[in-house]
Amino acid sequence: GEGEVLICSVPREELEKINLTQYVRQNAFPVVWSRFSEKAWSLESPAVDFLIQKIKQMGIPLKEFANLKPYRGLTTGFNEAFWIDDDTRQNLIRNDPKASGLIRPFLRGQDIKRWSVNWSNTWLIFTEDIDDIDLYPSVKKHLESYKENLQARAGKQLWWKYQAAIPSVHFLKPKLIWADLAWSSKFCFDDSGLLTNDLCFILTSEDKWILGVLNSPVMWYWLWRNVIHGKDEVLRLKNIYTELIPIAQPTPTIRTETEEIVTRLIAITK
Repeated sequence: GEGEVLICSVPREELEKINLTQYVRQNAFPVVWSRFSEKAWSLESPAVDFLIQKIKQMGIPLKEFANLKPYRGLTTGFNEAFWIDDDTRQNLIRNDPKASGLIRPFLRGQDIKRWSVNWSNTWLIFTEDIDDIDLYPSVKKHLESYKENLQARAGKQLWWKYQAAIPSVHFLKPKLIWADLAWSSKFCFDDSGLLTNDLCFILTSEDKWILGVLNSPVMWYWLWRNVIHGKDEVLRLKNIYTELIPIAQPTPTIRTETEEIVTRLIAITK
């Protein structure tokens, strides 16, 4: 038959407590050589590998299911200039009421909860939609105090604009949001027009079925095995991975039931 190799996963925290030879003898499992091809491969047990492949085969990649691709949040290139507290916001508006149109509530990665957001009264000066900073004197004066740093950023943007930004219209739509850094399933829904920084991603959809799937234990199981791990085993939920998350096509009944449950979960976690 086909050749096999024995695989054994040994938890780091167990190394000093075990007899390694005995542990391998008791816990090793066979994996066929054909799994080690030029394509991505895993060292999971045959049962786990079968389940992962089944999830993938039964699902449609997220970007195809939603007919949308996720967007990364806003990259200012120098957060200190654009992120402001409520006292600064009020002062800018007091000196120039027009400034209120440029100051928007926004989310950081740490503000993302499961199902709903946890806005922390954080504000962002959003200059991407304007062509003349001189029309907003209080904002211009505030940003000018950081002008040297802003001009030192990479890129060819105007000194008072962001280093990288998607059109603001995407943030105004109902959307699903998740953080780049994830230690657990924390995908949420927002329909209040909140902006996000570049440690968040958004999908401009209000599909509660997708949100239910993303927050499900089985999807975290899949993500854990298909997404790059960072320091302390944090998952990096970047587009190259999340675009490919397999979303199963539900029956009309299952979709309706799931959407009702997800809607309630959004409400009770606000």
